Amino acid sequence: MNRIYAPLNQDLLPTLQTIEVFSSLQLPSIHIVGLPAPEVSEARERIRAAFAGSGFEFPRRRVVLNLSPASVRKRGTGTDLAMALAVLASEREGDRADTVAWGELSLEGHLRSPGQELRALYAAWSQGVERVILPSEALTPRVRSRIRALKQSGAFASRFPSLQAVASFQEAWKALQNPTHFGVKLETESPEAQGPAPSATPLLRLDPWLERVIGVAAAGDHHLLLLGSRGSGKTVALEWLSALASEPSAEVRALRLLLSELSQAARPDPTSPEPACPIRRIGAQVKASALVGSATPSGIRPGEFTLAHGGILHADEFPEWSRDSREALREPLESGRVTLTRVQGQIEFPARFQLAATGNLCPCGGWDGSRGSLEEDCRCAPAARRSYLARLSGPVLDRIDLVAHVPAPHRRGGG
Repeated sequence: MNRIYAPLNQDLLPTLQTIEVFSSLQLPSIHIVGLPAPEVSEARERIRAAFAGSGFEFPRRRVVLNLSPASVRKRGTGTDLAMALAVLASEREGDRADTVAWGELSLEGHLRSPGQELRALYAAWSQGVERVILPSEALTPRVRSRIRALKQSGAFASRFPSLQAVASFQEAWKALQNPTHFGVKLETESPEAQGPAPSATPLLRLDPWLERVIGVAAAGDHHLLLLGSRGSGKTVALEWLSALASEPSAEVRALRLLLSELSQAARPDPTSPEPACPIRRIGAQVKASALVGSATPSGIRPGEFTLAHGGILHADEFPEWSRDSREALREPLESGRVTLTRVQGQIEFPARFQLAATGNLCPCGGWDGSRGSLEEDCRCAPAARRSYLARLSGPVLDRIDLVAHVPAPHRRGGG
């Protein structure tokens, strides 16, 4: 039996839900079962209107749509297209391959992008479904580039699904009938189509001893903490660490692409290339909840720890972080994951990143650890300096591999 599927985005890694249709000779109506959220239940009106706007006659029967598995809450408007195609296919015989459909229907039958198209492709690929129908407006140049990156990751041994882009419900029905109609080619574009390569920004030279510290940290992916006075070059050193970072594996890149679609962060410039090594820069005002993420009945949101998976987490002014935010680092630094326990259950986020933290030695930032700077540059009382450094707890420091002291430039020796 050929089936219509839609992605199920309840978990970190998307799976598929099956659209089942039953009709009977009763008063014409449409019912959606299988724990639909309000926006999914409202799809019955959008489907009726889309049928009329596309020139199709809605079945004059009682139609029941079951979203399986029925025990999982279904959310989002992306299931509109799959449900409408399933109803139409149930009334018209034909030989059709299993298909994943994802798109929001307008009342006129046009298709809108519901977002998370990459997760729809991943879910189809993981289940061996060979065809995916998506709204054509969703396939922007950046989305196409990310789809190619997902395809090149080789996450699964099965063949990558073929993609069909349609603009309306009527076109989606034609695509369902013909696997080659509205097909999208995902081959690598030429350098001219991708645009010119970005020019590299030259980096300032470091002292030889600091170069060795950065080299060791980059070679072994060691967690690093640089402490020193203001203007000592800590941020420049981390720029070198970012430049020397190794590129994540294909599997990690595929996972990061999925995680980025769950994030509420602002969308990046569509003309900018995907960074080879992801870098998340976090300031001192960050809250612990933003670091670990959230898991609620309405969905899951990865935090900064998870968004830095496979890359570098740059913790700026680390001693200024709140205690809860600093202590939240214990689990990801130890195990490479973040575990959230809620009433609904437990969920684990991947969070294997390299911590690169910077900070001052005192509240005013003038002390570089030397006696001379105490007399000339630092305005803090001794108790304030001791209290400032005491913020860094022993358990967190134990999980940081390298802690380096960066003196002020005019107080450094020759080696």
